[in-house]
Order: sequence, then C-alpha cells, then structure tokens
Amino acid sequence: MNRRLLVVASMVALVGCGGSNSAGGGEGGDGRLEDRLEAIRAEHGVPSISLAVVRGGKVAEAVAVGEADAGRAARPDTIYALASVSKVLVGLTAARLMEVSPGAVDLDADVNDVLEWTPALAHPGHPDVPVTLRQLLRHEASVVGDTDADYDTYPKPDPEGDLGAFLKPFLARAEGWLPAAPGAAYAYSNVGVALAAHVLEEAAGEPFEALCERLVFDPLGMDDTRWFFADLSEAQQARLARPFDEDGQPYEHYGFDDWPSGQLRSTSLDLARLLVALATDGGDALPASTVRLFESVPMLIDAADGVFSHSGGEAGVNTYVEYREDGAGYAVLVNSDLEDGPLDDLMDDVARLVETSAGD
Repeated sequence: MNRRLLVVASMVALVGCGGSNSAGGGEGGDGRLEDRLEAIRAEHGVPSISLAVVRGGKVAEAVAVGEADAGRAARPDTIYALASVSKVLVGLTAARLMEVSPGAVDLDADVNDVLEWTPALAHPGHPDVPVTLRQLLRHEASVVGDTDADYDTYPKPDPEGDLGAFLKPFLARAEGWLPAAPGAAYAYSNVGVALAAHVLEEAAGEPFEALCERLVFDPLGMDDTRWFFADLSEAQQARLARPFDEDGQPYEHYGFDDWPSGQLRSTSLDLARLLVALATDGGDALPASTVRLFESVPMLIDAADGVFSHSGGEAGVNTYVEYREDGAGYAVLVNSDLEDGPLDDLMDDVARLVETSAGD
C-alpha cells in the first residue's frame, strides 16, 4: 500500500482557549468528549481512536474509544504506530542537534561533509549540485519518494541493519533520484527523510534513535515513544494498538528499511506533551530558539498562517497532529485503513469535535 504521504485534509481551525475538563495527562477525560468521539468512531467504523487536546499551552483532555486489539480497549496510554507523523520528530531532533552541538551539521552545507561514503553521495544527473540537510528537511533534495516495498515485504516487526547500509546502495542507483536538480523543486520523499536522519546520526556520532531519546523524548517526558518495537518494554508492547485493514482483519506489526520516515510508535498523550512544547515556544522542556528554528525552515512540519501540522497514513494507520501559536493543538491516532475521502471526513469530524469541546 505504501501510503506514507502528507495528507492535507480540510481541517477545521482550533479554538485556542476556553474551559477544559483536564485529564491531567492521565487516562480518561471529559465524559461528553468521550461520548462524542465514540459516536464518530462508530459512524466511520474504525476499531479505535485516541485523541489528546491541548488548550492554553496545557494538556486539557485525553480520551480513547474502541478496541486497540481484539478484546482490549483503547486508552489514552495506548501506543500507536505514527506513520508520517514520525517526521515531525526527525525535524525537531535536527533543530535540537544544531543548537546543542553548534557546527556539527550545517543546514546548507553539502551532506558529504558529514557522510564518509565512497563514492560520495551525488545526484547522477546533477553531480555538481550538492545535497544539503535543508533540502532533505524540506523535501527538496530530488530523492525519490519511496522504495518499492509494500506491506507484504515490510520487515516485521523491525528492520535489520543500519540506515547507511540501506541508503548507500539505494542512492547509488539512478532510480533513487528524480530528474530535477537538488534544491530545484518540492517532492515529498520518505527516503530523503531517512537520509536526513542518517546525516544527523553521523554528525552526532550516535545512533539516530538514541539521539532522539536524548535530545527530544527524554526532555519532553515522552516515555512511551520509541522507534523500534524491540525498544518497547514488555508492558509497553502489551499496550500497542494492532493495525487493522478496512475489513477488520489485523496486520502484523511492521517497520521500514527507511524507518525514520514513518516507524515511530507513541501515544496521544506523549504527542500532546510534544505539542505543548511547540505551542508555547518550548515551554519548560525546550529552548524557544529550537522551536523557532524548527518552524522557520520549516523542518518536516507543514506551516500555514500560524498553524503547524502533519498527517500520516500506512497499512492500518492514520494519524494527525496540529498546533497553533496561541497554545492550542491536538493529536488523533486511528488504527485502521481508510480511503482518502472517508479519512478526510473522519478527520474533519474530529476537528469539529475539538473546536466545539473548547467551549464546554
């Protein structure tokens, strides 16, 4: 299926203030919100929905409805695959590394200044045009969008081998590149995001998953957020939502060879903690300068009129995060396949629910 694309749905703008029934970052939330979310879940026929809402720069509510797996109810601490929402954490890690390790990586330098590949990374049609980290973080490096893999050939539950071992031969082929010169045009690229993550880990001298934990997950208290199934504890694995197809049949847990593009697993509560930091210029967790750098490029986040968002979709996974500069935001996680039209309808219904619940 291979649907790790940016899905821009017709979202209703958030109301950024108003009363709230706080879940306090714990399980449950306002019963009325839960009832309304359950009505949306039932109408659209998906197994479960997890929703966390941020208002006034705080986690206001967190609710989950339906089944995370057969016979197991979804809760706000249920862990879901994030698909392309994972990319937001790649971008934020890039911004954080640039601040804590000045000079380790330059947004506009040739990535070959960091990589030690032989032969050096180069677009086969434009070998004299450098590939830069800024291009990779903005989907402008002219790297092909996807591998040829689909669910049937995805590694399960995790890929084997490191990023460099996958990327180097993949990008040595002409088929790994689009015709345009690097920097000339926008073209959404999962492989390009994986390359950005590899550049960051090489610059830091630290595996990318460890880099994310040290610079982002740990400071934000995102204790249920991990890149690899194997890095989840036994208790966390027991809280992992099963992805389902449109007929209600379960998928196996899976990953990708270009895993930074969509393999992250997290909860709506952890994502709400992320959105709080981003919507409040870093809050108590991150420097405001990191958030400004992340947003100004922008680094793997869709930015329009003060609203920042990203969505994700893969086999049995549909996700969306959004935050605003006024301290409002929300994260919604669904463990089911949906075609684009029904997906837009569901996400619009959730956005209206978030808007109307702000006044309750």
